[in-house]
Amino acid sequence: MDVVAAVHNDVIALVRGLIEPFLSSAPDPVRLGDLSAERKTSEANQLHL
Repeated sequence: MDVVAAVHNDVIALVRGLIEPFLSSAPDPVRLGDLSAERKTSEANQLHL
């Protein structure tokens, strides 16, 4: 299950990496970056539980 979640997260990260350049013209790209960093931190915390 953890392996599936890790692969799923990698796929999401890849898709976000492809999409974010197109969103950089959005009003608040910095906030989007903060949210992805915050999500990665929460995922890392969940792995340690």
